[in-house]
Amino acid sequence: MRRCVTLILTFFLILAALPGYAAAKGQETEWQAIQASDGSSVEICTYADGSYLEIVTSPTVITASNSVTRTKSMNHYGSSGVLVWTAKLTASFTYTGTSATCTSSNLTLDYYDSSYYTVSRSATKSGAKAIANFTIGQKVLGVPTSQSSYSLRLSCDKNGTVS
Repeated sequence: MRRCVTLILTFFLILAALPGYAAAKGQETEWQAIQASDGSSVEICTYADGSYLEIVTSPTVITASNSVTRTKSMNHYGSSGVLVWTAKLTASFTYTGTSATCTSSNLTLDYYDSSYYTVSRSATKSGAKAIANFTIGQKVLGVPTSQSSYSLRLSCDKNGTVS
């Protein structure tokens, strides 16, 4: 009986400490942006707890005459520097010189830490834009403790420039 009470108290103490961890994680401390000569870019957002998001936009790939495809990835690293999940938006566009249209929008989510899971996800296209919205949850000891929502966007101009 005493052991059971000790385990229950320990469990609730751990749960009581979690909101503070989730609040610290949401505090951005620094954004950095790096543009490469091949057209790719990397943005890094570092949080107070040492975890960080890395947003990588790949170079534009010309797939056919007046068609382009581009990928934007969001990688979340824990405070120890280990990759815990990746979200990837891949979109294809056609352009004519006077207008552009998004022809496909696809979101993939991959997890490398079993404590993270998908709460919701969507990938849409509208005009010359591809938009992915997703919410990722985290569990501690099997109990959901936090959720964070994210968005990735790609758009194409009339000349085939995707940003």
